[in-house]
Amino acid sequence: MNYANEMISNILIFRTDVQEDSDLKRLELILSRDRRIQAWNVDRDDVDRVLRIKSQGLCAEDVVKIIGHAGFFCEELTD
Repeated sequence: MNYANEMISNILIFRTDVQEDSDLKRLELILSRDRRIQAWNVDRDDVDRVLRIKSQGLCAEDVVKIIGHAGFFCEELTD
């Protein structure tokens, strides 16, 4: 295992269906449990309801699973 790679922060970007304040509160409860997540935000004004996550050691597939299990649509946005 390469511990140096785990210390590098990365930004993951996703399209979601998060709309309401209650969605944000539910999302906060879920994302705050994962210690790999350093910061996150959702741009509800964007048509894609963009979720940005700053993390260490978290991959896009993990986020899609976490968000999906909470009942939200989540798809990684790439270039």
